Amino acid sequence: MTLNTTHPAAATQAPLAPLASLAPLSAQALQTVQSLREQVAVQARLRLQHAQGTPPDPGPRTPQAPISSEAELRQQLEFLIPSLATGNSRPFANYLRWLRSVRQARRLAFEPLNDGLLCMAECLAPHLGPEKNTLDQLLQDSIRASEEAAPARRCEAEDRGFAIQPRFEEALLQGDRAAALALMAELETEGLALLEIEVHLIARSLQQIGLRWQRNEISVAQEHLATATASTVMADRFAHHPLPPLNGQRALLACVQGNRHSVGLSMVSDALELAGWEVQCLGADTPTPDLVAQVLAWRPGLVALSLAFSSHLLEAREAIAQIRSACGRAAPRIVVGGEALNQEPAWVDFLGADGYARDALGVLREAQARPPEASPAANPQAC
Repeated sequence: MTLNTTHPAAATQAPLAPLASLAPLSAQALQTVQSLREQVAVQARLRLQHAQGTPPDPGPRTPQAPISSEAELRQQLEFLIPSLATGNSRPFANYLRWLRSVRQARRLAFEPLNDGLLCMAECLAPHLGPEKNTLDQLLQDSIRASEEAAPARRCEAEDRGFAIQPRFEEALLQGDRAAALALMAELETEGLALLEIEVHLIARSLQQIGLRWQRNEISVAQEHLATATASTVMADRFAHHPLPPLNGQRALLACVQGNRHSVGLSMVSDALELAGWEVQCLGADTPTPDLVAQVLAWRPGLVALSLAFSSHLLEAREAIAQIRSACGRAAPRIVVGGEALNQEPAWVDFLGADGYARDALGVLREAQARPPEASPAANPQAC
């Protein structure tokens, strides 16, 4: 459901083939890893400095620094933890493969990242007992798989669905709202619906722009400008479409805590509102307690949650558990989406969600095929 253009969850490469299944960490061991994230990153950084004879330097590091920063080590742990929780090493291997491609495009060595991962595993080992074997095996599998050549598969982002896509991408990169709006209007004149344009033109353009950032062809500033411009032109075109009468159904949309990528969620909002739904879109990085409180206060029949990266998996699972606990038998139907799930649809069961949608069109189909049993107005006891 969300779109992201400069991060590992972006659909910029074919996912790896299934790797050997591992037993997930126990709940106690997983909680230990989560509680030690900050401490382990600091310890690993100090060990790496000692091993390489590098004096501690709290100041800014240059891109050529030979060892990983604490921030980099923490991020790697954030992506490692969901694989430990599920016993599935493939998402972490995909993350490492993406990271390798980013560093290669910038002529940065990858070996220091492997060293950092193995050092963090050493720091965690005394706290995991026999379950450290699971951690060791997962890291070995992921590092080995990330070094393999990517499977040959044309990326969806490179499957340009409209001939105007190159011009549209350039308009986004230049921040040229007028040109982007003119191209969208051209497609609408040809009979395409706004949602089709959002999913098949804007989404693919942003994915292609993400590929260009990954290949070091554009800067972060240019990528941010493109994303901001896309959000602006979507809002502009949506404002030109009259809304149909309300159908009595309510949907609440949110990016889970930690997910700051909300363009796709805006597409979902547009899709449902143009279908007659009453929608509240909470946007990016919604704190879980506030999400639950809003569900209780507004009583939607449908909740759609977006998680862009595998690192958002446990936050999403916790949010769903809290919504169900707070609402009991009157809990809304919960649908999840995002690139993390597009790569691992089986995670829907792990999350405890009712359904999964690949994009805004999928959410609309899901909502229409299985609408909530009763509208909030007709069910005053909901939540």
